[in-house]
Amino acid sequence: MRWVIVLAVLFAGPAEAAPIELTCRGQTNIYDKGSFSPTPEFLSVTIDFAAGTVTVANRVDRWTVPMVNRPNEDMVSLAHRDVGVTMGSINRITGVASFGFSLGPRFAVFNGICQRAQNLF
Repeated sequence: MRWVIVLAVLFAGPAEAAPIELTCRGQTNIYDKGSFSPTPEFLSVTIDFAAGTVTVANRVDRWTVPMVNRPNEDMVSLAHRDVGVTMGSINRITGVASFGFSLGPRFAVFNGICQRAQNLF
């Protein structure tokens, strides 16, 4: 219950001026040659309601994708794309996130939980 309240507060402001920085922890399943290979993964996600975009970054790449919903909705949904991040959503209440990636002949799906990134210093 405590996490739900904390996450609701973290994602609360519908049209805040400053982008929201998140760290997402989960697993990426890469589909290659007929099988999935799961790998633990961390993603960096920036939600910018003013610009209407979500930026998703892993260790190698960074993609900025338009949102398809209003800032006051419980889900942040990404517009469909053919390359890079092909789809995605983040639940603003629970932090549950899912992103699809097109990696040339392969594709991958990330499933995890996002939390507000914290400054270490």
